[in-house]
Amino acid sequence: MGYAELLFSLQGRISRSTLLFKFTLPLMMISLAIQLTEITIGLARLGDPQQGTPIGVVSILFSLAMLYPSFAVSLKRCHDRGRSGAFLLLYLVPVVNLWPLIELYFLKGTTGPNEYGEDPLAEVGG
Repeated sequence: MGYAELLFSLQGRISRSTLLFKFTLPLMMISLAIQLTEITIGLARLGDPQQGTPIGVVSILFSLAMLYPSFAVSLKRCHDRGRSGAFLLLYLVPVVNLWPLIELYFLKGTTGPNEYGEDPLAEVGG
């Protein structure tokens, strides 16, 4: 599965390793780079707050840009667990939101094909 399909398609299934290594880790690295850059810029212009773009704008824009890809990736992970996208609504409920986090990041998907597609681990032979 290519990055375009991973980030924008709402069909299919992905494994935990794809979620972690192709989405979460790169997302965290990019976010960290943006944050460090904004902190560095902010420190460099402590004496002149009227200069340039306000701190945080790039972070906000990046977060907004990642809303749909985050949903698409999470939906495919739900599909791997044999769940519909409605399961993601549990993220909106305090305390209960730990359940989908644990299930999507730490529990293995259903073995073999399910109603959402072929087993992503069967495709790579593992």
